[in-house]
Formats: sequence, C-alpha cells, structure tokens
Amino acid sequence: MNAITTERPKTNSMRSVLDSLEGASLPQAMRGEFASAIDNYRNRRAAVATTNDEQAAIDLLVAAERRALSFQASSISELRAIAEIIWSDEDSLPSSEMVTAFFASLCNLDKNPSPTFDPVRWLTDYEAGGGGWIERDDEIHFLSADTDASRLAMWELKTRNGAEQVKAIIRNRTAPDTSWGQLVSHYETAKARLDEYQSVERNLEMGTPENDAHEAKIDALADAHFDAALALLSSPAPDAKAYAYKMQAYHDAEAFQWMRNHEVTKGLVDDARRLAA
Repeated sequence: MNAITTERPKTNSMRSVLDSLEGASLPQAMRGEFASAIDNYRNRRAAVATTNDEQAAIDLLVAAERRALSFQASSISELRAIAEIIWSDEDSLPSSEMVTAFFASLCNLDKNPSPTFDPVRWLTDYEAGGGGWIERDDEIHFLSADTDASRLAMWELKTRNGAEQVKAIIRNRTAPDTSWGQLVSHYETAKARLDEYQSVERNLEMGTPENDAHEAKIDALADAHFDAALALLSSPAPDAKAYAYKMQAYHDAEAFQWMRNHEVTKGLVDDARRLAA
C-alpha cells in the first residue's frame, strides 16, 4: 500500500502539482536530485518493516513519497520510478494527489493532447455546469463554478493536455476572420455542441429551476447554431466542393423554414450561376 492514501485530504502539494499542468513552476527532475529522492524513498520504505516506532517511520515515508512526487519526470525511466511509488503493489489505492503527480509527469513527457479527449464534448459539459472564461491580453482564462463537476472538468482538461484544443474552439467562435474555413469551423462547432447537449436524456420536470436552466441552455445553443448557419449560408461558396457543403448545411439546418429563407435561397442560386459560368 502507499503511505499516502485516499483517506488523506487534498494538500497544498497536490494543488501545486495540479497547477503545474497549467504552467505554474514545479522543479524539473534533475538527475542527481531525483535519484537522491528515490534513494531516500527506498530507504524509508525499508525502515517501516524494521523500526520499533512504526508511525514515525510511516510519517517519514510519506515525506519521502511527497518529495519524489514533487518532481516532473524528464524520462521514461523517471516516469517508471514515479509510477512504482504510486502503485507500489497490486493492492495500492493511490490518492488523487499521487494520480495527479503521475499525470503531471506524463504531460511533461508528452505535450500532445490525449487521444481520448473530446474538446467539443468537454466545452459543452463545462458550460452546462456553469463554467466560463475571460480573455485578457490575448490569453483565455477559464472560470469554474465552485462545484465538484467543475473541479473534475478542470482536472480532466489539465491531465489530458486539452486546454489548447478547447481554447481554439473558443477563439473560433469570436474570431473576426470570415474566411470560408472559419465559417465552416464556427458552424461545425456550434452544430456539434447543440447535438451533444441534446443527445443527453435529462427527464426534467416542467417548471423546475433545473428545467428552466436546461431550456435556457438549449435556446442559447440553438441561437449560436442559427447564427453560425446563417453566416455560412449567407457567404459565397468559393468552389464546387464548398457549394456542396453549403447545400448540405442548408438541408441539415432546415433553412427552408427560416423567415430569411428567400435571402438564403437567392444566395444559393447566385453561387450556382457563378460557379457554372
């Protein structure tokens, strides 16, 4: 078993490890210092079995574990050592602090986003849980609600290296660039967010605050989808492939039912004539 167990409360060292995934300073694993920390851990672990004062030995082992886990691995060998501290035997129940330390090292070695991370799904769930963001000095800063759901969402974002993917989606929503590629990106993002949210069965009771919030969220996502679809359908298609995409978007968005259908249809006719010329 680990000396640091799941029963222990979250500590400042855990927060520092988690913060490190967002750029806060955490010492890189210098070979000599890391090796010294591992040697100390190994000695402290051996001492637990031979000491007369077991509690004091366990306290020293906890300190040794925390010291070793305060480093970010700079090689697979160091990551293995960290993993072997966290999962010291088959019955290990690592604390959230230890698991977060492991991901800090993993993200330090592989800075690519996780293949299991879905930025559209994450952002949809994050906003549904009350999360938001502000942009200051060309940098997006996430603002989380004080809830378990928001805390877990931010943990997933950081441990999966997903922040840049999510920030790209956010920037695409508000980017002033109206090139065809941007219009398509805005439309696909808005459509995916609406589809994702609507795919969840909630079974909320009419008239409850939860249902009111749900309907307000649906309205906001539907408005964003309409705005993105209208911007796409109101812009000239640059080529035949783009025109085919535009026609599919017209069908999917059921634009034939819009009050501005005549305006959109005229744009499609103008595209067809221009591309056929």
